Amino acid sequence: MQRVFALAGLLGLCGALAAPAVAADLRSALSAAEVRDPTLAAARANRDAAAEYVPLARSRLLPQVSLQASAQRLHQTTTEETLLGERETKFVGPSGSAQLALRQGLYRPRDRVGLEVGELQAEVGTYQLASASSELWRRASTAWLDVLLAESQHEAMGEAMAAAERTQAQARRRLSDGDGTRDAVAEAEAQFAAARARVNEAALLRDARQRQFASLTGLAGVALDSWRLPQQLPAPLARSEGEFIELLLARNTELRAATATFAVSEKRLAQARADHLPSLDLVASASRSQNDTAANVGSSYRYQQIGVQFALPLFTGGGLSAAERQAAAFSMAAASDRDAFAQTLRLRASELWASEQGLRERIGGAAGLVEAAREQLYAAEQGLRHGVRSIGDVSAAATLLANRRRDHAELRYTLLSTQAQLLAGLPTDDPAWAGWIGGLESVARLR
Repeated sequence: MQRVFALAGLLGLCGALAAPAVAADLRSALSAAEVRDPTLAAARANRDAAAEYVPLARSRLLPQVSLQASAQRLHQTTTEETLLGERETKFVGPSGSAQLALRQGLYRPRDRVGLEVGELQAEVGTYQLASASSELWRRASTAWLDVLLAESQHEAMGEAMAAAERTQAQARRRLSDGDGTRDAVAEAEAQFAAARARVNEAALLRDARQRQFASLTGLAGVALDSWRLPQQLPAPLARSEGEFIELLLARNTELRAATATFAVSEKRLAQARADHLPSLDLVASASRSQNDTAANVGSSYRYQQIGVQFALPLFTGGGLSAAERQAAAFSMAAASDRDAFAQTLRLRASELWASEQGLRERIGGAAGLVEAAREQLYAAEQGLRHGVRSIGDVSAAATLLANRRRDHAELRYTLLSTQAQLLAGLPTDDPAWAGWIGGLESVARLR
């Protein structure tokens, strides 16, 4: 068993020595994640595709010019009944035509509304990209904090192992001095082996978190060993819950996308109503044709036309009315979706805000428990030195301190990740993001 623990410790040491020493700040992690994240790349491509709705809709209002041409070869056989009998005549000749046509919409209410629809759809694509960027920043920030938490947990377990090692050494000295027992040494060795196993487990978790961070950001050659979860609590994101929710409702990109989607549905309804209106186009064409036959060889024709074309739908089998009713129903659904999302956003933000405030209180209590556990460990070590405490008491105190430190780190991590979830509702260019990142980096770097 001791060989197994020794091998695990050696592997952990090799992993630590092989870990890169270059440190990455949070801003670098966010920038790297933006370059390689496929979700953000898809949102960017969808934004670019949505932007093309504008020139597509505008093209329907611009002149439409077309050219049609055909070239054929006529093989004609003519049969004629005469007094002398049936006479057959064959003719082979060219046949072709070319036409240049121009159509310019003068009054097209549907297409004019369509241009407004295209502009709104492009706006929706922009908001969706901003939302994907905010969500990516949340994921990258959480991955960065995951590594810092794992490092803090590894340190806490390492201190517990150091205390267990001191206890083991002291038990062996007592045995050699004739003041101890073999069972006390065996217990100390078992406690040290258990503490070393917890350290190795924490090291494996830290390495896994670093691999996850590297997978998200592409920073495979970067370590975060010069960063720690800050002991100092971060500042609140706003002065009050109401102020933050007001900011969130004003700037949340998903809500703005839902609002723009509702505006699109309103314009679609206007388009459906415009289908009942007349349209007026300017049309002009120039054509030339040559159709030789046996009776007409070498003749060509030229035509030039210009005028207006008026169209008014009179009866379409009820299709236009059904399209209008359908557009009205879609508009009502989009309005309800927007209102439902706003309500969910408000409730979610309120829940996270309350959780953050509660975590602040719990972190303060956890810090006090850490100090109390540290005093207990000191008292147990002193008691063991004077013969009034046992080795088990020291080991239990060291394990308690490690657990209290781990709990304290997890609470600080949860507070920071909760703030990242709140910030994910804001665009990345919002000052709240910059303030949070700057404040976090200033207290997370090891001095």
